[in-house]
Amino acid sequence: MSETSISSSLKHCSTCEFWSGPRKPANSYMTHVRYDTTDKAQCLGKHKGSSKGGHDSCSSWKKWAVLK
Repeated sequence: MSETSISSSLKHCSTCEFWSGPRKPANSYMTHVRYDTTDKAQCLGKHKGSSKGGHDSCSSWKKWAVLK
């Protein structure tokens, strides 16, 4: 397990609405996301069904709805 926190403004899978991986807001301001860097999860967007890590990205990124 290798947990990290990144800004919600970065266009990575962990901050994307379409990523199905486990993550949570890292602060009460909803400006950062905390997730495990070893986790892979399905993309429910452009790359439907593809296994993506939290640091991956693509052109169909949409900010996760719980973030500001």
